[in-house]
This record gives sequence, structure tokens and C-alpha cells, in this order.
Amino acid sequence: MAKKPNDKRTERMLRKDRNVNLATCLLMAGLIAEFYLLLINRYFVKGTVGQVLAANSFLRVMTYVGLAAAVAGAVMLAMRKKNARCARYGGWVLGCGVFFAFSSILMRKIYNGGTTAMCILVPVAMILGIIALLYQREFAVESAALAVSIAALALLNVGADKPGWVGLVKGCAAAALALLAAITLCTAAVKKNGGVLGSGGKQLRVFPDKADYRLVFGTLALCLALLALALIVPGAAFYGMWILAVAAFCLAVYYTIKLL
Repeated sequence: MAKKPNDKRTERMLRKDRNVNLATCLLMAGLIAEFYLLLINRYFVKGTVGQVLAANSFLRVMTYVGLAAAVAGAVMLAMRKKNARCARYGGWVLGCGVFFAFSSILMRKIYNGGTTAMCILVPVAMILGIIALLYQREFAVESAALAVSIAALALLNVGADKPGWVGLVKGCAAAALALLAAITLCTAAVKKNGGVLGSGGKQLRVFPDKADYRLVFGTLALCLALLALALIVPGAAFYGMWILAVAAFCLAVYYTIKLL
């Protein structure tokens, strides 16, 4: 007698394949974006006067192109129920538009520093997206918290002793601290609700039924403690970055082994 197909297993395999395809597309998009930024850095930051002026005009045009693409992507997502193709490509169009508009504005407003920031932000966002698609949800939350904390600590380490940057740097660090606190509260609420966000017909499963929250809360507590300490003692930011970098490496090894 033939066995009935396991619908849940089939759905799980389809979702896994879809996530792998999305992760591959995200990797390619990140590499292309980084190559684009390196070209901008070559001609806009390190180029001759004529190249800098030409690149500045190019970035001004790309700002409007990006804004137009972002609006088009948002419209496509709004029409996703009527057209499946809009649902498929709307997110990519919106993402590309936001990238070109945001990067162009940042690189023009903050000369040199904006280009460096974008060259760092793109691979970080790409890695976080791949983790969210391929790894456990717990690791995705932990990675996001670690990335925010390391970025805030890096800002404190670089700008805490510069008179013109103290207010901005500490403001960004305080915002990161508030974001981490919000993530902690949301995680606690999701845990209390059995790993599900929302109620009634609108529920979103964030964590598996039998998720182990100890590492999640431990990572969040470590990030909060080190960031709060760095706000009080700026010299602790350097050591905090290294501690969180080691923690990120250990978590990556742990969750990778769990996937095997």
C-alpha cells in the first residue's frame, strides 16, 4: 500500500529550497553592490578633479533614479495580490531603489566617510540576510543584535574623544541601546506566546515551538551590558568590540554545527 505524501515535509523542503535560492540571489546582489561602491570609491574619492565632479553628477542622478525605483517597487508590492509577478519582483525593485537613493545621498553628504560606511554596511546587511534565510531564527536575532552593538561600539571607539562627534556618537549608541532593549522585550513577549508574534488569524511564527531562548537572552544581555558600559567608560568600547566579535564567531560555529 502506497504511503501518503507528508504535506508538512514537502512544504518544509520547498521553503528550504526557496530560501536557498533567495540567499544565492542576495549574495549575488551584495557582490554587485559592493563592486559598484568600489567603483564609486575609485572615481569619487580617489579620482582626479574631473572624475570627482563627474561622479558627483552621476550620484545626483542616481538619487532620483533610486527614489523612482523605490516608489515603483512599493506600488508593485501594493498590487501583489492582483499580480503574482509584482509580488515576485516588487521587493527587489524596492530594495534596489532604496540602496541607490540612500547610498547616493550618504556618499555625497559625507564625503569619503559615507563611501566607507556603505562599503561596510552592504556586506553586513548581506550576511545578516543570508543568516536569516538559512540559519535558525535564534541566530538571526543574535546576529542582528551583535551587528548593531559592534557598530555602536565602533562609533564610540572612534569618535568619543573628538569634540565635534561626541554628541552624535553617543546619540547613536543610545539609540542602539534602545533598539536592543526593544528586541529583548519583543523576544520575551514572543517566548511567552509560544514563539508566535500576534494573535488570532494574524500570527507570525518567529521561533520554533521548542526553541532554546537561553543563548538569545544571553547574547542580548551581553550586548546591553557592554554597550551601557561603553557609554559610561568610552575606553571600554574597544574591548567590547573584540568580546562581541569572539561571541559572534562562537555562535556562528555552534549554529553551523547544529545545521549539519
